[in-house]
Amino acid sequence: MMFLVEMAKKIDIEFERGGRFSAELQEEEAPKTADAIWNALPIILQVKHAMWSGTVIYGFADIKFRIIENAKRILRPGEIALQTHFIPLGPANKPIPREILIAYDYRNLIEATCGFPAMVNHFATITEGDLRLLVDIGTRIREKGMERATLVRKT
Repeated sequence: MMFLVEMAKKIDIEFERGGRFSAELQEEEAPKTADAIWNALPIILQVKHAMWSGTVIYGFADIKFRIIENAKRILRPGEIALQTHFIPLGPANKPIPREILIAYDYRNLIEATCGFPAMVNHFATITEGDLRLLVDIGTRIREKGMERATLVRKT
């Protein structure tokens, strides 16, 4: 008798100034978000440090998605989430782009623009790579500014 085991989908994340990680999609907990991200890959982000949410880096992604699932306000280190901005328009009725967030430490509480509480869809968790390096990357981005991060399907 033969059993087929379906492997979890994984993505690779690479930062332009150094650092590479693999993350497993949370397909059971956030199936629609994981699928939207998977179908949008590869994604290139200009990652910057969060202003209001603490130890989180993020970048804007061109993802047309507005479902809330596996929602969290606090992310653990290595958790990756999608901020859907359920209210889609910001100042001057301009669309607010979706954000992919990566938590690099425990000191975070997700907030939207100007410090309003926000929930994000936790869709992936880093499973390969040293999370201490992720802290260094978050600190580097906070101190030295934006850098490119590339997300691709893990082969």
